Amino acid sequence: ADLQFTPLQTATSLNVYMANSDGAQKTMFTHTSLTFTAGTWYHLAFVYDEAEVSNADKMKVYINGVVQVNAAAGAALTTLNAATSDFEIGKLGGYATNEFNGNIDEVAIWDTALDANTITSIYNSGTPNDLTLAASYTAGSGVDKSGDLQGYWKMGEEATFDGSDWTIPDSSTNSNDGTSANMDIADRVGDAPNSASNAVSLNMVEADREEETP
Repeated sequence: ADLQFTPLQTATSLNVYMANSDGAQKTMFTHTSLTFTAGTWYHLAFVYDEAEVSNADKMKVYINGVVQVNAAAGAALTTLNAATSDFEIGKLGGYATNEFNGNIDEVAIWDTALDANTITSIYNSGTPNDLTLAASYTAGSGVDKSGDLQGYWKMGEEATFDGSDWTIPDSSTNSNDGTSANMDIADRVGDAPNSASNAVSLNMVEADREEETP
């Protein structure tokens, strides 16, 4: 069972919603005086921890490694909402529209709460690290959470295109590979920090690669 999780962003605001077992939507976080500049990459981290005493602290949001003030009262989610639909990245689940207008890179999910130092290590001043490695968590005095990684989609590296859809490998041990929707081969871009997604093949397998060049 999972708790439904939906962040909604505008140029100046960010809201995070979750749901309990009866499906009732709860506002877990809100901030209405932010500045998101088009064409600029931002690192967002969301940490849900039911063990926090204050409901307002149960959802913490970090932007570029900095925790943000929560203007919402939050809510206690003591029971789980069993999710039966697919986990969708860049789209509001269950809706035909409401796609995210922008680019997304390096999506990861853990089954434990991450502390502020660990978030700082993962942020790494905006340059993504390999989240399967312990050093990616401990460089900034964080705690190694690589063993708690449940899903990790790099959104480019090792992705393949079959002529109609992208397959996005899950780099965690769970192998929950993703499939694109309404994307073609030109929709992948290589301008994310430390990007390695600047060349792709089409209808090729590894055996098609030639190593006899001068």
